[in-house]
Amino acid sequence: MTFYAWEQRKLGNFFRQTINYVNPSKANLELWSLTVEKGLTPKAERYNRSFLVKKNDKFKLVKNLDYIYNPMNITLGALDQNTLGYNVAVSGYYITMELNQDAGHDFFRVLLKKPQMINVYKRFATGSLIERQRVQFPTLQIIRVSVPKLSEQNSISKLFYYLDRTIALHQRKQLVQNADGKYQIESACVMIITRVIARFDGGRKINFYLKSA
Repeated sequence: MTFYAWEQRKLGNFFRQTINYVNPSKANLELWSLTVEKGLTPKAERYNRSFLVKKNDKFKLVKNLDYIYNPMNITLGALDQNTLGYNVAVSGYYITMELNQDAGHDFFRVLLKKPQMINVYKRFATGSLIERQRVQFPTLQIIRVSVPKLSEQNSISKLFYYLDRTIALHQRKQLVQNADGKYQIESACVMIITRVIARFDGGRKINFYLKSA
């Protein structure tokens, strides 16, 4: 496989904001929320039954595979993708957006939530007070990121799919292994990631993509 240089592109080249207001009851949509800890999370049943009492509330449609973030808490990691397989409704305050066909969902789903990207959101956030700073879509779309060709995005996504499966398997094994076994597993994972970094663009771009905090 041939690997090409990664390009600096604006997020707005890949994402388009969507604004589709809905009535969850009439559209027969589940009402979901967005949290820093769990991402998209279903609203409590009691809330689902009573939300229409608040007639001034607005709700947005989040289609399957659409992305959603909280403009105030994106600097804390409040961003997720709808991978439920069906549409849901969320608060109208959230920003919803869709990815164009020239980009890979798995690649961007990981990239947008990396600790390094969260630091970027903090630098771009606007507002006079820290607790009131936000990243609205017009700001998000001008953020530049390093992105490979679609074929390489898909290759990286497959890598992470297998890494996730391998790590999950090892985590189950750790329940019956001693501390030495756990150390060997962690070392093996580090070795795999190091080899991958060396393959892609000399490690210059993918290192940002792979690194932890």
